[in-house]
Amino acid sequence: MRSRPPGVPVPTLTRLGWRLLRVAAHRRTPSMVLVVLGTAAAVVSALVGLSVSTVVDARQARAEARSFHIPDDLADARMWVAEQYYPWRNRVLVRVDVALSMDTALSDAPPPPAPGLPRWPGPGEAFTSPAYARAVSRHPELASYAPGTIVGTVGPAGLRGPDELVVYGGVDRSAFPHGGLPVTGVGRGFPPTTELPPGIVARLVAFFLFCVGLPLCAFLAVAARVSARTRSRRLAALRLLGVPVRGARQVNAVEVGVLSAAGALLGVLLYPVVNVVVAGTGALGVEWFPADTALTPGRAAVTVALTVGLALVVGAHSVRAALLSPFAVRREGRVRRPSTWALLPLAAGLVVLAVLAYVRHGAHGETGAIDSSHVLLAAVALTGIGLLLAAAPLAARCGEYVAARGPSLASRLGAARAAADPGGASRLTAGVLVLVFASGILIGVTEVTRTATRPQRPVVELSVDLVGVPARARAPLLAIPGTAAAVVVRSPIRPPRMVLVRALVADCAGLTRYVGAPLPDCRPGRSYAAGPLPPGPTVALPLGPHGELTRVPVPARTLPPDVAARIRPIHVVLARPAAAALRGEYGQVLLRTPRANLDATMATLVALAPYADPDALGLNPADAAHDRVVLAVVRFGFGLGALVAFLAFAVAAVDRAAERRAADASLLVLGVSSRTLRRAQVWEVSLVMGVALAVAAAAGVLGSLAWQFTLGTDQSADTPALLVLCAAAAAAVGIGAFVAAAVSTRSLDTAALRRD
Repeated sequence: MRSRPPGVPVPTLTRLGWRLLRVAAHRRTPSMVLVVLGTAAAVVSALVGLSVSTVVDARQARAEARSFHIPDDLADARMWVAEQYYPWRNRVLVRVDVALSMDTALSDAPPPPAPGLPRWPGPGEAFTSPAYARAVSRHPELASYAPGTIVGTVGPAGLRGPDELVVYGGVDRSAFPHGGLPVTGVGRGFPPTTELPPGIVARLVAFFLFCVGLPLCAFLAVAARVSARTRSRRLAALRLLGVPVRGARQVNAVEVGVLSAAGALLGVLLYPVVNVVVAGTGALGVEWFPADTALTPGRAAVTVALTVGLALVVGAHSVRAALLSPFAVRREGRVRRPSTWALLPLAAGLVVLAVLAYVRHGAHGETGAIDSSHVLLAAVALTGIGLLLAAAPLAARCGEYVAARGPSLASRLGAARAAADPGGASRLTAGVLVLVFASGILIGVTEVTRTATRPQRPVVELSVDLVGVPARARAPLLAIPGTAAAVVVRSPIRPPRMVLVRALVADCAGLTRYVGAPLPDCRPGRSYAAGPLPPGPTVALPLGPHGELTRVPVPARTLPPDVAARIRPIHVVLARPAAAALRGEYGQVLLRTPRANLDATMATLVALAPYADPDALGLNPADAAHDRVVLAVVRFGFGLGALVAFLAFAVAAVDRAAERRAADASLLVLGVSSRTLRRAQVWEVSLVMGVALAVAAAAGVLGSLAWQFTLGTDQSADTPALLVLCAAAAAAVGIGAFVAAAVSTRSLDTAALRRD
């Protein structure tokens, strides 16, 4: 076992590192404050990203706890329920009607109430969630979903989240058209709707951590190199004075560890506040209870330890040369030229993205032998890492080229400085590079999600089975304001003709409103063929006075193809009063309503027929909620990543100006004017950021197209958003040049000429 060299006690080295940190703090307070804030932002971002799966699990557990258990034997039923899910403003409204068993009420105690309920509601009573109570005050039409007297609210234990719309109503069992669903209690069933599937959750967390992780890597690389040149010279001086490598590493660890630990502790202290804000504002697409994602002491300790450990590893690597070759550092020899091989990951990632965008364009979701989604994710990660690795060689090659062919002294001087310090250039652009590339991916993700949730038609069709509609409510269904109504009846399927015929029944005016176009030469009693019919002169349809079958002649007229396409799958259109087709039990009422009028139509429909269970064709609020969560998580992750990337740029810019003081003072002493020096710095930053961000913008465009064409169905690129991305990259170059000019040395500072 190797022992520590004598004469260098650990407390002495620790005090030395602390003293060097205090001395540096007097001169570099802004950069150190930014490092602490950036580390805190990174810690908070990582904790929020990891909470996504926790939120999904907690919401799913609450849904399972309130789900009903269906008995194997109907004799064991203790209550009957009707659980229905309605779309409302792109959200899901849950309505549960409960009828307690009369036998249970007289003999045994009723089953325990669902979580969040003090008791089961009696007939004419209702319990509602707080979100429903707030919504009904703003939208009175929601009151039809909770008939009766509201006697209380549903507690947090019975809600997936604070924003869920839930109504528990008590009714008599006779109110159910089919007697309701027999159940024995709650807590042992499976909810009809689920949260995000585990595969999507894993991908979502991975993408969130990618949006935050790449900027975090860039930030750590920048933070570890704060005052890098000065620190390296100090550590090299300590090595030359006889301090062993292990002792010098400990001195460096004190400097790096104190800043990272301060940032990690600040992030842990800020997370409870951020957790409450994010949970209550729906920043991730849903609201949740902050207690579900509270930070435990164990997780806080692990977070601080991992943050400090990672910072120590990166910090030790950044001063490795000073520890092993102190003479070379003190002599400040020529910086090693970055290898061209560092461009290989970026080139490979761009090639894969370009191939995916080209091959998948026009494929319309068709899959081949290889799962393109996994290839896409690998290409995105490879390109992001490649951008970080390629910043230095790109700066060196472009700097060398312009330094030899620049049009002015300022341009050649700025390019030469970029070529001489490519590592500094990479630190300056690392965060912005990742931000621009992630913006392109975000455009692709947004377009895919927007396509999935975008209304395909401005009109929504509601289908209501007559079997669940009371006789007194059937005629009013046809007169709901703002809707076009028709009735569909179907022939029975009987051997030997196993053929189903669907007939659309409405008068001429109703058919015109429903179809959206006038029928040719429509008259009362006339019929039209809209699809293939079975052979024979007549068709049996339930149009009798009491819903019995009657023979209807096969129509001689045929609807035009464009009109027939609007009402598929209808075979026959009958121009007669729709009320004549409401007497049977196996028909449907079709209502077409503008999407803007959907909520009011649904509220009226529920008030007329509470258990009709209407089906909004082509509208799935649960899927829309899933897509909204996905898009919100991606956007929130991008926002946090943008914050970390901005802090990385700010730290690099401030530290760069501090590190360049001595060099700028030397140039001023040699006769270079402050104006030329300022122009040289503008040239340097514009060259470095311009080339790097041009590559990042191209990678972002390719990533957006590849993502959209691989995972989406819309094959048209979001050109305006991509143009905005390119314009934003150009604006970032302009801002960087402005900052470089603003922090440029304007007068000679003799103190900057002194060496440590």
